[in-house]
Amino acid sequence: MRRRHWLALLGLVLLVVVPVGASIWYLWTRAADQYASEAAFSVRHEEGGATAAGLLGGLAQLTGSAPSPDVEILWQLLHSQDFVAGIDAALDLRALWSRPGTSWATGDPVFAFDPSGTIEDLADYWARMVRVSSDAGSGLVMLRVLAFRPEDATAIAREILARSEVAINALNAAARADALRHADDDLALAVERLKDARAALTQFRNLHQIVDPGVDLQAQSGLIGSLEEQLAQAMIEADLLAENAAPGDPRLVQGRRRIAVIEARIADERRRLGTGAGAAGDDDLAALVGDYERLQVDAEFARESWLAAMAAGDAARAGAARQSRYLVAHVPPGMAESARYPARLMIVGLVALFSMLAWAILVLVAWSLRDRR
Repeated sequence: MRRRHWLALLGLVLLVVVPVGASIWYLWTRAADQYASEAAFSVRHEEGGATAAGLLGGLAQLTGSAPSPDVEILWQLLHSQDFVAGIDAALDLRALWSRPGTSWATGDPVFAFDPSGTIEDLADYWARMVRVSSDAGSGLVMLRVLAFRPEDATAIAREILARSEVAINALNAAARADALRHADDDLALAVERLKDARAALTQFRNLHQIVDPGVDLQAQSGLIGSLEEQLAQAMIEADLLAENAAPGDPRLVQGRRRIAVIEARIADERRRLGTGAGAAGDDDLAALVGDYERLQVDAEFARESWLAAMAAGDAARAGAARQSRYLVAHVPPGMAESARYPARLMIVGLVALFSMLAWAILVLVAWSLRDRR
């Protein structure tokens, strides 16, 4: 065999046989078994009753329609350090995921978590052990949690579901509060306007000692109309008497005095309409009627605005209640009976594949360079 053949064989041993053999040795002698707990759930909208991906349905979608803001919020929550830290505080993830130990002599430093790691390290390890995927068609969300004991994996999965439900309820509360805040503000403003309008109307009545200037104006107009009828009758009687009686007839004098008194009374009542003498004070009664009608219009408008604001608030509350989301666990977290991870055969196959590719590329490059000399 030529030298290059020996070098190729040496490279095969170093780049393929040794990595594959080391992987086989480690995976079957040192790597700790990992148990998976799987769950399937969806987030439904109460409005419409249809299955929806909702907050979690688009977590793992890489194609299709863009995820909603709620999906983005919950996605960030599930992968945030605060979420991981909360579950760590509840279950002690560091202890659960470091059970095999990280010692090269007796532990599993490749797959086990180093308990001395930071929260950033724990969040990165979380991404390895917790997988969330979704089916865009059905809206189902699939959760898979790995741990070194089946009961640990089940406990972590249940805690994730519980905290996800809490997060959904918090988002519901925030959305409901946001929807109702504007309606409540509008209602409060309408109530203040109604109070101000009614207070202005009450102040007007107390100031002028008039309950309804329109009624007073109508009564005043009726009185003037009655006086004008009496004046017309007195003038007719005086004209008839003047045709037959002497100029100094006492009856004629009395009739003319009666006409003068009625005319004076009519003029006085007309002046009262113009000046508002008496109960109306020095204000113009017609102007008072105008002011009163304006205040009445303001009060009626304020009342209609208040009724509309109340109806809008009720509609907003009903709409917020119909649009609430809730988590439905179709498949609760189960407890594994056998370990399926790490996927030893797949890992060895990948190591062998990439080792062979690396060895083949190096051999081809080396031979190509040698042939060019």
